[in-house]
Amino acid sequence: MKEQATTEAYHDFQTYVKDFLLHCKLRNLTQTTIDWYKFYLISIEHFLEHTGLQFADLIPSDLRIRMMKYLIDNQFASHTMRGRRPCPPISSWP
Repeated sequence: MKEQATTEAYHDFQTYVKDFLLHCKLRNLTQTTIDWYKFYLISIEHFLEHTGLQFADLIPSDLRIRMMKYLIDNQFASHTMRGRRPCPPISSWP
């Protein structure tokens, strides 16, 4: 029974992600921004699977403390937005 509830919650999260990304496209966000959101949401999805937490039950400290620890422990933190190299200045573009 617990496995079925976890599977249903997982599909709910996937639905939320798809809806959010569609909303981003409708708002005409750049593909780079949408890709970054998708990357981060996949990280949240992996975190939920690893910890067994439900998306609906998350509290801010789950993301702020537990998820950041999970990202650092699994060496994903270097791939977060702050870990990416900055964009070169426009003046150096071809």
